Amino acid sequence: MNSNHISKMLALVEFQMMNKMKGNICRLEYIPNLAASFILAKCKEEGIKIKLIKGQTRYFKDIFINEYKELLELLNDLNSEDIRCIKLNGLNNLKFIFNLFRKDEDFFKQSLRKFYNVATAKFEADYVNKKEVLELLRIKNGIFQLYDFYYILRKERNLSIINNLVESIKNVKPDIVAFSLKSNYDYDHIEYVSDFVREAINRVKKELDIPVIAVGPALPTLNNIEQHIFDNFHLDYYLFDDGKETVSQLITNLEQNSSLKDVSNLCYKKGNKIIRNSIKKSVNYDSLPIPDFSDFDLDLYFFPERILPIDIASVCYWKKCAFCSEVPDIDYNILSKERFLEIIRRYLEKYNVHFVEIQSTCASAEQLKSYAEILKKNNIKDIYFSTLARFEEKYVDRALTKDIYEGGMRHFMWGLESGSQKILNRMNKGINLKTVEKILKNFHKNGLTNMCYVMIGFPGETREDFNATLNFLQKNHELIDGTIITPFNLFKNSLIMKNPPNFFIEKVFRNENNPATLKFNLSHGLSQKESMEILRNIRKKLESSELKISNKNMDPLDQFYLDEIGGNDSLHHTLFYQAVKPDLERLKHGR
Repeated sequence: MNSNHISKMLALVEFQMMNKMKGNICRLEYIPNLAASFILAKCKEEGIKIKLIKGQTRYFKDIFINEYKELLELLNDLNSEDIRCIKLNGLNNLKFIFNLFRKDEDFFKQSLRKFYNVATAKFEADYVNKKEVLELLRIKNGIFQLYDFYYILRKERNLSIINNLVESIKNVKPDIVAFSLKSNYDYDHIEYVSDFVREAINRVKKELDIPVIAVGPALPTLNNIEQHIFDNFHLDYYLFDDGKETVSQLITNLEQNSSLKDVSNLCYKKGNKIIRNSIKKSVNYDSLPIPDFSDFDLDLYFFPERILPIDIASVCYWKKCAFCSEVPDIDYNILSKERFLEIIRRYLEKYNVHFVEIQSTCASAEQLKSYAEILKKNNIKDIYFSTLARFEEKYVDRALTKDIYEGGMRHFMWGLESGSQKILNRMNKGINLKTVEKILKNFHKNGLTNMCYVMIGFPGETREDFNATLNFLQKNHELIDGTIITPFNLFKNSLIMKNPPNFFIEKVFRNENNPATLKFNLSHGLSQKESMEILRNIRKKLESSELKISNKNMDPLDQFYLDEIGGNDSLHHTLFYQAVKPDLERLKHGR
């Protein structure tokens, strides 16, 4: 621990997934924020006083419990012209809650409390009940559409969703405020920041007049991104990373009045000039502190048990997929097995957790094997893991599968992407479908669950190509526990965009709904519109059981993309929970 005590009080604002973020992206958070936990740990290690301003666990309580009267007033204040505008803008969830709730305060209050229980997975039966979850999503998104309506169209700024965040910050009497814009998912784009968060940042700066920092590994999705940041946010400093090391370094330098030149990934204004420091491409994972979750509400996330994240690698070790938005110039570094053991011990002893999600983009087979072996060697039991993975040849090995199962691995989320070898080759996935089938059989036989991510509409993919994917899934559906099919997204910083004509892309357009991606026209293959039509047809076949692409047939097709309800893709963690249930029952009965 650093002996230099820092006098400044830092208020750290956890990532706030508050509104549609310009693309109807507002998931139910099922796990604490990993980036914030690293910042907390590092600051405490360096002797920096720090207070966490919580994310979803804070504002969900406000929305569903404390501020229901404000919501009712906002609903009742909508006039006929507003309703016409709501219909024209396709705000169907807002229209739904307007018709359902506006005249009955008691019903509204009771309904919100009921759905707060669903949102915090208070009862397992609600968590696994698709109907309850979809109704919660409709109401939650309707509420955010209501706030959006007032903020964007009515120009209303006096809203509790903003006021309460600002007051939470002011209550800790900070000397510095840092907003973490790093989610647990893939929203590392400054364009995704909630309007409400931007408003809160600007108000905090105006009302407190203290240094304001924002931190998030924004991908290069905008020209002149630095200018965009300082034009739209009243910030003093922006850190282009997740803050694991740099937030504490910046605070220390500010406290000591030291030069900021050695703070990597830092961007700030000096007069009218924007300064951007050098980028640090390598992180020693073993030198990072153990994530600190002591300030989080661990029992108020959308998961029936406590679940924690762990980061084991800086980037995907493959980094060759044509469609991927992975940052290409970051060095590949991993967490050693010894440090992994230390972290898992801490999770068990301090937080009494049995579920851990490996959040790195892609864990290698060798890495997982080494972790499993050290856990077994040290008799670490009753903690279970899920991970993203590639279909490596090594996973065909039954002995390896047995080892990782005994080391606690239970749920694999595979990037299959296509059931057409031709399309896989064009994607540069580096996997073979014959190997995929062997791995699926091996894992299924040995008690590991298989979930497959598949996309439709990769540039140049035809109906025949996608039919090959459906045929592959149907053929192997007994081996697959869940499948999520999503439309292809063209990321601005993908390898495809280095040579669009090579992928039949004739023209690209700005995508207002998802500014990190582009819309496009093709000279060959399924259009984006055709892909969505096919998906809707597949969904009907899934719901009628005419089509089976997994053994449980519980695939809703990712709600994130297809439903007007929007905002959830809980299949992956639902499958993880169900995979571990037999182990939990064994623990419960002491077997």
